[in-house]
Amino acid sequence: MISVRQPSRDATDCRSAHPADTTASVRRQPGFTLIELLLALTVIVIAAGGLWPGISRALTHSRLKEAADGVQVLLERGRILAIERTEPFQFRFEPDGQAAVLLPAEITSPSASTANNLPRMLYLLPEGLHFAVIEGDSGSESLMQMTEQLPPELLSGLPESDRLAGIDWSLPIVFTPGGTAVDCRLQIVDETGSAIGITLRGLTAVSRVSHVTEGADQ
Repeated sequence: MISVRQPSRDATDCRSAHPADTTASVRRQPGFTLIELLLALTVIVIAAGGLWPGISRALTHSRLKEAADGVQVLLERGRILAIERTEPFQFRFEPDGQAAVLLPAEITSPSASTANNLPRMLYLLPEGLHFAVIEGDSGSESLMQMTEQLPPELLSGLPESDRLAGIDWSLPIVFTPGGTAVDCRLQIVDETGSAIGITLRGLTAVSRVSHVTEGADQ
């Protein structure tokens, strides 16, 4: 007699107890909630608010220093040109304005002077800056208390020479062929009242830029 072995019930149960899982498992991706994002943004805003005064101060100092350096270059150029060309040169600026010029010291007539062929230079302060009086400094005040317009032929060759001819300029700072000038101080001021000074020593005609002094609005 041939006996047929019946499949074990335990084996059948084992197979049915663990059916193949054909569905992909879904996992929650890591991320941030709206509350967490708002909290992070609040922290960033508070931190930026604390840092901003320092950043604003550094930007102000940089802008004033760059402007003073530009004026100092013009002054130094005046000293060098006067020596090299053996001709006096003059530096003038626009009181409460933005323009500064370096010009031959004098032209008596459009055709009778070699100064007509000498270099002329214009420098404009960045927007928001202007030349101002240093209160209590007699040299600075005298340069700006009396102003005068310049003849168009003296300004010829400069950009916007017609507009420059209508400006009331400071009295001149004259550089001589002997390498001297006059003692004077200039000041550049911004919208907040922060300022930087430029001092010119007459004996050597060498200029020096001071530190920035902060205004009341800083």
